[in-house]
Formats: sequence, structure tokens, C-alpha cells
Amino acid sequence: MLRLNPAIDATPADMQNDLGVLGGDTAGFPNGRRPVDDVVDSALRVVMGALTPNAPNKDTPFTDGVQLDPSELQVVFPYLATPLAGSPNS
Repeated sequence: MLRLNPAIDATPADMQNDLGVLGGDTAGFPNGRRPVDDVVDSALRVVMGALTPNAPNKDTPFTDGVQLDPSELQVVFPYLATPLAGSPNS
């Protein structure tokens, strides 16, 4: 279940942080899910101790290396492009 707190105002596009709440942007993941929110990087950092004050890995920038370029998003729904077709051999 994805929860959304409607009392939190939306963050303007030029001020959004792709790490969401973990990056100081309270309108982002896990308070809803925007197309540019990097859920995998956020989850990796939390699992490795980003929220624990004394964790040895607290400030290590764990990442899967995938970044979404906001310019690739469409301006109307559906915002994401059509996914690539799967393997032709499957």
C-alpha cells in the first residue's frame, strides 16, 4: 500500500530531490511516488543504515547506477514512455 499525506504541498519540479524524504524532499517517496523518485537508491540507503545515527555506512551513496532523465518524461499522462519489448526469444 502506498500512502499519501495530502497535507504536504507538492514540491516544484526544479526543487525536487530524487531521493524523496531521504533527500529532504517531504513530498517525495515514501509519501507518494513521483516518476523521478529513485526508490531503489532510497531503499538501498535505508537498508544500509542511512536513518541510523551511528551506522558505519550512514553516508555511503549506495546506488543501482540508474538515473531517470526528467527530460525523457512526457508532459501528459502516461508520463513514462512505452517500455521496450522483451526478448524476441522468450
